[in-house]
Amino acid sequence: MASFKITEHKSRSDNPGLSYQHMVSVFYDYISGRGILFTFAFSLFTLLISCNDTFEPFQENDRYHFSIYGFLDANADTQWVRVSPVREQFEQSDRLPDMNVTIENIDTGEKTTMTNSLVEFRQGFYAANVWSDFQIEENQTYRLVAERTHGGTSYATVTIPPAFPTPRVFIDIIDDQEPEYFIWIDEGVERLADVQSWWYVRIQTPFWQEDQLFKFSLKAGAEKTSRDAYRVQIFPDDEIEAIMNQSLTLQDPSAQLIVLHHQIFVASGGPDWDVNITHVDDLVYNLPEGFSNVENGLGYMAGVFSRLIPFKECFDGPRLVACPEERPYW
Repeated sequence: MASFKITEHKSRSDNPGLSYQHMVSVFYDYISGRGILFTFAFSLFTLLISCNDTFEPFQENDRYHFSIYGFLDANADTQWVRVSPVREQFEQSDRLPDMNVTIENIDTGEKTTMTNSLVEFRQGFYAANVWSDFQIEENQTYRLVAERTHGGTSYATVTIPPAFPTPRVFIDIIDDQEPEYFIWIDEGVERLADVQSWWYVRIQTPFWQEDQLFKFSLKAGAEKTSRDAYRVQIFPDDEIEAIMNQSLTLQDPSAQLIVLHHQIFVASGGPDWDVNITHVDDLVYNLPEGFSNVENGLGYMAGVFSRLIPFKECFDGPRLVACPEERPYW
């Protein structure tokens, strides 16, 4: 293995705001992590050609108007959904699609129009998305509607699950043994949508540096301790090793891996959450074949309630308690 250094970042300056371009970039890190571009493109193509009824995605059609992927999160301050018209060529053009997308609270009738945006990946691949700071509430039902100005509408309806208590981090230390690390989800999660470990790191050499977000899904190892509670073991050393193996820059003997922050993401799924969805990233680029709940369209929408906590123990006197929730580090 190449020589490298791992450093933990001890401080963080307050960030009073992010540029629009940065917010858009953060969204892609938030829902996908590394490698989404090619995985999404291939999986979307697979999804389009695997429906029960034959569908040619690059030909004129009057049945599938939009592809819609993503989730509404009652504990997020901004909602992001990938929405784009089904088109005759695979690549998204460098122009905003001609569409209008709204979110409506079915229970209250409150409604808002989402903002269209276009993101260019480094390889020149474009993706269309919509976003809004519309407040999503627990135990409410929402409908996202996408419309073309010249006709054609697709929509998805989702229900948000109830809130659940903030999970706790527990470090089990036994003499002469390596410590073991656990996430305790105490109650209130009827459908566990995902548990993820988020590493914010800086890869640095004397001549170059880059900040990256790495995500690891822990859901497969979740152990159910009661009807709506879970215990999840996490292996930080293995995750750091995986980050180093993915970062070719660390082959440089002078390279450093600086850990800026480490967070744990836990999400509960609403009644529309399907057991075939292994984790929230599936909603963007890795759905099972033929899997869709979008009327007159393709893709999948779900409702979730999430919690984001720092990866550390917190105590109230001798009692282990949940640490205060955080927002994404960037």
